[in-house]
Amino acid sequence: MFTFLGCPIAVAVLIALLIAGARNRRQGVRAPRSTVFAAVALGSLCVAILAYDAGTLSLFRFEVDELCSSYEGAGSFVGYRESSFPISGKLTCSERTVQLVPFWVNPLVFLSSAAASAFAVAAVVAWRRRI
Repeated sequence: MFTFLGCPIAVAVLIALLIAGARNRRQGVRAPRSTVFAAVALGSLCVAILAYDAGTLSLFRFEVDELCSSYEGAGSFVGYRESSFPISGKLTCSERTVQLVPFWVNPLVFLSSAAASAFAVAAVVAWRRRI
């Protein structure tokens, strides 16, 4: 539930920061680096949330035991296991194992989370140093 509420809030704050930056630029005032870093941190956080949502939505499958027949050469259903972090949904069939989460989801979640953390720290440091 947090992911569906968190991203719109982050987008609203990001839009407010962009509007404030555009207004300051028109008035000839340069935005402080802390504001720019905070905006990038929020954007990265929103990307992480959307990627996580895409991964979890790929796991919502009804009748998992019938999915093996939809993958060519997979055989018959043996088992299914999923985890929330890292996002994984492994469908074990008699001939092979099928990952239901797209390959790009976990790297994007980790990279954008790391970027959000780094830019949030940079925003605080820039704010404390008044640069």
